[in-house]
Amino acid sequence: MQEFEQSKKLAESIQKLSSCIKKIDATEYSKKYLTLFFIIGIHIFLSCYFKDFAWLGSAGALISIAALLAISYEAFLVDLDDDIKNLYLNERPEYLTHYSSRFWAPTENEGIDIAIKERRKKFIRKYKNIKYYLFLSISGTIVWAYAGFLNFIFK
Repeated sequence: MQEFEQSKKLAESIQKLSSCIKKIDATEYSKKYLTLFFIIGIHIFLSCYFKDFAWLGSAGALISIAALLAISYEAFLVDLDDDIKNLYLNERPEYLTHYSSRFWAPTENEGIDIAIKERRKKFIRKYKNIKYYLFLSISGTIVWAYAGFLNFIFK
């Protein structure tokens, strides 16, 4: 039962993250490009105003975050719906085809619970750290981009 609860909570959490990234992915290209040009424009203005082109480098870091979000869906979350469906969180199937002994084969009734438990463990291993990897990548990129400007504050 531990795998059931853990995989159910993880599935809900990853679905929320996936839906946010899907919304960004579904945005029209014109809005995406306008946002990127706006970010670059603000940083060019800040670079000229402060006569410090490190601000422009910070725009590159924000663009890297946008690229990271875009690729994260394709790299990690594209199979999420199918993976959740294969967990059988709402019902127990009467028949299950499972990969065992290097072949796909029907699973006997008593083997269904074992097969589903294996699927849940695999799901947990696959998706458990994705949100943490994204958080670390984004926060690390922001620190990398803007930490140098703390010198202006703490002079």
